[in-house]
Order: sequence, then structure tokens, then C-alpha cells
Amino acid sequence: MPHEVDPAELIAEAGARLDRGVEIGLIQNIGFERIGVKQAVAPILEAIGPYPHAEISKTARPKQGTRLLKLQCPTCPYTVRITRKWLDKVGPPACPEHGDSMREA
Repeated sequence: MPHEVDPAELIAEAGARLDRGVEIGLIQNIGFERIGVKQAVAPILEAIGPYPHAEISKTARPKQGTRLLKLQCPTCPYTVRITRKWLDKVGPPACPEHGDSMREA
């Protein structure tokens, strides 16, 4: 049963498999890093060639702004956020402290 397996046994087994991979030359052990996958895949990637795709860039799309409007009590610093739909439909909320109608900040 999987729930009866000791986690320490699983870790020991995984470590033994990694050590075996180093022994047969599948993985090279360099300090804490174990490499081998990149070296194994490199000939395949060379044979396939470059993958045609557009350049990936973080600056390609502008950051999305908020859809919520910020309203603030004219008397105190109490703020609340509300969508344009509800502001137009029911009007601005009242400040819970003063009862003043809140305004866009």
C-alpha cells in the first residue's frame, strides 16, 4: 500500500538510483548538481534545428490595470473600491464613520 511506505525508504531508493546513474555514465555528478539530461538531449535538438516561434518578451503585452475605481471619504482617509457598473447603478457608498457620500480619489 502506498500509504504504508516509509518516506525514508523512498528517499534512499531515489538516491541509490541517482548513484547508479552516475556509475553507468548516464548522469555526471558535479558537487550538488547532477547533469546529463542536457548532454543527452543536445544531439536531438541539433538534428531538429530551431523551433519557429515569435520572440518571447515580457514587455510585449502591457500590464493590465485595475477595473476597480477608488473612492474616498472627503472627511477621513477611509477608502473603498467599486466597479463603474455599480457606481453608475446604485451610486457611491456612504462612509461608515461619517455617512458622507464617497468621491473618486
